[in-house]
Amino acid sequence: MSPLLQAEILSVLIGIMRKSERNLLASIDAQIYEKTLKLLNDIDDDVVADLLVDILTVLTSLTINVNELKLLLRYLKTENRIWVLKNYFLYLKLIIFFSRKNMR
Repeated sequence: MSPLLQAEILSVLIGIMRKSERNLLASIDAQIYEKTLKLLNDIDDDVVADLLVDILTVLTSLTINVNELKLLLRYLKTENRIWVLKNYFLYLKLIIFFSRKNMR
């Protein structure tokens, strides 16, 4: 599947998830979090990777459990002591998200 088509599908999914809390809960029940982290590991396109990070950000806006946090922290590890660009963006977005959440 082309990166352009992947980006379009992911954009629609993000819109559906943001539309209601019910949709977001259904996404969590479908284990989208774990699947997104696994996909993020295999994606080479920056736009698609950024959209996958957006999905993780939307999912964590409602809740994040201990297992999901462990998965996330495992994913954020460096490779040969170098940050992978996708991991760096994910880390920055999550820091921004959690800092905003704690300011409320």
